[in-house]
Order: sequence, then structure tokens, then C-alpha cells
Amino acid sequence: MRAIALLIVLSCSGLQPLHSQLTAPSGSGIFSVGARQKSDDEKVSPLKMTAEILGQRYCSDPGIKEFSIIFKLRVRLINQSSKRLIVEKQPSGFSIFSHVVIARDAASLSTGKLEYDPNVDTFTTFNPAAPPEDLTTPGKAFAILSAGESVEIEGEIRADYAGRRQDASEKPDTVPPGNHVLRITVPTWDERRVKPEEIRKRWEPFGYLVYEYITSEPLPFVLPPDPKIDPCR
Repeated sequence: MRAIALLIVLSCSGLQPLHSQLTAPSGSGIFSVGARQKSDDEKVSPLKMTAEILGQRYCSDPGIKEFSIIFKLRVRLINQSSKRLIVEKQPSGFSIFSHVVIARDAASLSTGKLEYDPNVDTFTTFNPAAPPEDLTTPGKAFAILSAGESVEIEGEIRADYAGRRQDASEKPDTVPPGNHVLRITVPTWDERRVKPEEIRKRWEPFGYLVYEYITSEPLPFVLPPDPKIDPCR
């Protein structure tokens, strides 16, 4: 009698039996009981990048009023996950491509109000490192980072024709003398190699291969009013 009464109550109230809730179709907006929640490692990027500007130099080509700003950088890649990560010690070991944007300040950068955003990859040169002989296992060009460990990279990155002289008129994608902030986005895998998805799976016994692009925080710098400008090489 109690079972019959319970069924009557369910049908009258419009409630569904528990098994109907568990088998609700995906996309219905109903979460299944026991659905997997994202771990802390999945909520944030496993690799964090910090960077500092060690120096600046400037160059220009004949007949061009604007000049390129070449930043010397120290980049630190930090494992902020709980698993072992595989990263390149010197990305590519060759010249790679990165994206550079410049804004007046951090607030302008966060809102997308950019002074320099050429929407093209910027040629970047890192200190040379010997490429691995093969990709059967992580070679000497790669570091395996435990939780909290890091690796440092030093190199140069250039913002082509971003500089504007003090007496020059305003021009899109150039910055005048004064205070600015720089943000860089760099690859962690040389796309001229084989596709990294297969290598990530192959290297699972050693760690988790990071091959995604990674972006820095705003890096403050000052463009002097009358910099020494050398010929570009």
C-alpha cells in the first residue's frame, strides 16, 4: 500500500522518478548524478610564464622613419600543476615566431585599447640550443619539471617599426616616447616539427608535454625621446 501511495504522489506532483533524472539527455541543462568535476589542474593552465625586460636596443632600415624596438628578455616557465610537465628549455632552439602588443598602461591593455598590434607574428630569436636527435624520448633540449619547478630562457624579441620619434606625427601601430607596457605571446612547440599531439601521447610515461601558446603579464618599459638607432641587420 505504501508503494502504491508513493507512485500516486509522484504522478500527481509532476516529479520524475530518480532514474529518469539520471538518464536525462545531454544538453538538457540537468546535471547527471556523479558527473565528473574539473580538477584544480584543469581549471588553470599547468604552465605559468613570468618575464622581465633586461634591456632594449633600437634599429631602423634606410628610408623608414619608424624604428624597431628590440627587447632582451628573461622568461621563466613555472610548473603550477601537480603533475610533471615537459617543456623546451629554449623554444625550438632556432628562431621562432611570437606575437607582441603594446599599450599605454595595464588598464588599456586589459580593455584592448592597444597602441601597437600589427596582427602579425613577430620574429623572435632565442639563444641557440641543440635540437634533439629524435623524438622517441624527451632529449636534452627538453626539461621535465616537477610541481613548482621552473626553467629560464633568455632571448630577444622585436616589435618591428613600433617606435616613433619625438617629433614624428602620429601613425597607427607606432608608439611615442614615454611609458608603455608590453605583452608577448609565445609558442612552446616548434610547429615545423611533427604535430605535437602524437608526441604528447608518446611521452606520457615521462610527463605531460606542453605545446600550447602562453602569454605574459604586462611588462612596463620606457621608450626614450632620443634613442640611439642602429641599422637593422
